Amino acid sequence: MYTSYPESIVKTHFFDFQLEKRTRVSIVVYDKMGKIVSNLVDSELDAGEHGVVWHAVDNNGMPLSKGVYFYTIETDEFKASKTMSIAR
Repeated sequence: MYTSYPESIVKTHFFDFQLEKRTRVSIVVYDKMGKIVSNLVDSELDAGEHGVVWHAVDNNGMPLSKGVYFYTIETDEFKASKTMSIAR
């Protein structure tokens, strides 16, 4: 189970999720062309509640321009994709 908020962001986006057991977790943000712009998580995490704060920057720490972005949250047993928009 996870939550992601807000859908339209200015500076900060939050990804909160709970794991029932230790598992690999990946959270990746893509631009509208499908190019990876930010790898937020790619590691094994313990069971329990977790949170990731993203400041709408790319992998080089540069602020992303306003527009629509996509993200995936994936574990060994779950995968979801959603959209979000950056409104600077």
